[in-house]
Amino acid sequence: MYLYYIVAFISVVFLILISLALVRAHKGQQSTETLLQQIAKVEEKLAQQQTNQRRIEEMLTELRSGFYGLSDKVKSLQQHQSQERSFVESSVESLSAKFQELESADPGSRLYSKAAKLIASGGTIEDVMMECDLPRAEAELMMNLHANQPDTK
Repeated sequence: MYLYYIVAFISVVFLILISLALVRAHKGQQSTETLLQQIAKVEEKLAQQQTNQRRIEEMLTELRSGFYGLSDKVKSLQQHQSQERSFVESSVESLSAKFQELESADPGSRLYSKAAKLIASGGTIEDVMMECDLPRAEAELMMNLHANQPDTK
C-alpha cells in the first residue's frame, strides 16, 4: 500500500512538474510573440526611414540639378551683360567722338548752344552778349526764339 502512495505521490509531483514546464513554455511563447511583434515594428520603422532617406536623396538630386541650371543661367546672364556693357561703352565712345566732331566742325554753333543754355537758365541779354560774344541783335533774336519755345523739361 505504501507503494500505491509512493506511486501516487510521484505521479502528482510529475504532473506538477509537467504543468510548470507547460506554464513556462506558454510564457516563453508569449514573450517570443511579443519579441516578434517588437521586431516587426522595428522593421516597419526601418523601412519608413529607408523610404524617407530615398525621398531626401531624390530631393537633393533635384536641388543639385536645379542649382546647376541656375548656375548656367547666371553665367549666361553675366556673358550677356558683359556683351551689353561692351556695346554700350563702344556706343558711348562713338557718340562722344561724333559730338566732338560736330562741336569742332562749327565753332559758331557752340556759341549759340551756350546762349540757349544761358537763356534757359534765366540769363539776360547782357549775359548772353558778354558770355557768348554776340552782338545785341543776335542776343535779342536768341532771347525771342527761346522765350517762345515751351520748356522741354
